[in-house]
Amino acid sequence: MYMILVSTEGSICGDSAVPVSTGVERYGSVETDVANALKQLFSTKAEYLGNLLNSLHRSNIRVNNVDFNDKTGSVFVDLRGTYKPTGDPCDNSRVKAQVWSTVRQFKQVKTTDILLNGIPFGDRVSNDK
Repeated sequence: MYMILVSTEGSICGDSAVPVSTGVERYGSVETDVANALKQLFSTKAEYLGNLLNSLHRSNIRVNNVDFNDKTGSVFVDLRGTYKPTGDPCDNSRVKAQVWSTVRQFKQVKTTDILLNGIPFGDRVSNDK
């Protein structure tokens, strides 16, 4: 999963998304591995893990379904729940980076289609800055 390292002069409001090991074994199935990584991300309720920010800590999101087309490299992720921003103007960009980076970490994934409650994730988590 991915968390946010703040004040790095990165592309996410001056921050960077960095990988964090979940300790969950990979199974070699993109669908299972993406679902497990997202489940770990969404179940992390601490605002900080050491010096890493978790902009999803207030949200209640779960993985409903993950489908992967191994011929095209396309993954479809169906999420359900509620996104609750903290009020920080960079929340939306950070949350998108956390979710998309977590899904795209798998080399087989070429394109993503992520929905939250049936609405494209990027639309549901509206733009900031």
